[in-house]
Amino acid sequence: MATDSGPAAASTVPGAAGEAQMKSPVQIRISNTEERSSMLKSFTVYIVQISDFGRSYQIERRFDDFAKLHTDLVTYDSNLPPLPEKKMWASTDASTVAERKPAFEKILRYMLRSEEIVMEKSQALWKFLEMPPPGVVAARYMFKTHRLNYARQCGKLLDPKYEREHAYRLAHESVIKTNLLVLASELDVARSEVSGARGGGGGAADAASDSAKRRPDPMTPGSGTDSSSAPAAGSGGGGGG
Repeated sequence: MATDSGPAAASTVPGAAGEAQMKSPVQIRISNTEERSSMLKSFTVYIVQISDFGRSYQIERRFDDFAKLHTDLVTYDSNLPPLPEKKMWASTDASTVAERKPAFEKILRYMLRSEEIVMEKSQALWKFLEMPPPGVVAARYMFKTHRLNYARQCGKLLDPKYEREHAYRLAHESVIKTNLLVLASELDVARSEVSGARGGGGGAADAASDSAKRRPDPMTPGSGTDSSSAPAAGSGGGGGG
């Protein structure tokens, strides 16, 4: 038996200081569920619809898959929403499925917003979602802490071996907005450096100018230069032969 879900709430990437939140380039929703049977018992499959920078695919997961993911990642972020209760003999009951489906969506969306989970080394979330490495790199680029490292890796998506299948992510709205934020930040730094250089250089220039004003000009008559130390005009070096 399959059930369809309603409209999905959009996940957002938390903005860093001075940055507004933006829609996450990776969106998930559990589009429907299906009851399956094995030799021993019936179980429910949750069909997860994933938008990978605008391109969609789906995966199938069971309760135990969500439970393992939760166990693996709760140590990285203690605020992770709780897992629904495990019910040995009621996994296909309509009430159980109705409870679990939104809970699983909430967990996955929280994970996509959690920098600790998105960045953790084993990539448990990304493996669960079957996200290819170029997609992981582009998604991690959204988070400011390691942005410069992943900016370099994002640039590799333009390499011939990646461009055809993966470069489309670079044209996604979230990546373009992040690029603009990076450029704006770099411009602010550049302006600050130029302003600082002008401030320091300006002070030195003013000091040099004041010193020059106080220093006598040897080319100006009556400037204060000791005329006795300079030969008189027309006196010659040998005393007038």
